[in-house]
Amino acid sequence: MSLSEFYLSCRAGDLDTIRRPLPTMSFDALNRIESNGSRALHAASHYGYIDIVRLLLEKGAQRRLLNKFNLTAADEAQTCEMKELFDRPTTAAAQRFVGETPQVEWSKAGLHSAYTAFGNWDNSIEFESIKAAFDEIRNAHELHDAAGMNQIRYFLKMAVETEDYTYFIRAYTAETDFYKRLNRLHAQASLGYMEAERNKWFIKFSTVLKGNLNMRKY
Repeated sequence: MSLSEFYLSCRAGDLDTIRRPLPTMSFDALNRIESNGSRALHAASHYGYIDIVRLLLEKGAQRRLLNKFNLTAADEAQTCEMKELFDRPTTAAAQRFVGETPQVEWSKAGLHSAYTAFGNWDNSIEFESIKAAFDEIRNAHELHDAAGMNQIRYFLKMAVETEDYTYFIRAYTAETDFYKRLNRLHAQASLGYMEAERNKWFIKFSTVLKGNLNMRKY
């Protein structure tokens, strides 16, 4: 299998060629592993193309994915300046959860923060399957204009297909409009202002997060 043109452009530092497909590129394509066992972000990091790495990260390239040598893109970085690109800013982190919880990628702390945000949701609501939540979120009209939804759909699809429920938490902790709208609706629900019929996606997501049996082992 040949290497993709996008990967080759990242490896060669061809920023103009990289920019062209990015607006319509799927999340899967952006993060795909190539036939040589590498990924676009890994290649750009290894060869020192800071502008390309920054652009890929902004578009949703995942920091935690490994290449065939079990290295992250940050591990491939040859300079301190490049490594620093993979450290997420604390200013963005402060906006992630209700309150002042520091930003985290998937971790025990991330799960605790999510439970804190949604732990008081109405206990009378039946806990949903992750597939039901995924279907509702994928089709929710209220989320069509939310930035970063390709990334969210990817995480939820992976959670369904692999039964790895850490992907579900990543959907909540990703720096997209999704978590902002979740938190806003949670605040409205706490005050009794939320329109349940219009926000079924929120109810299904929060009930999975709170009580799905597969989540409890984390």
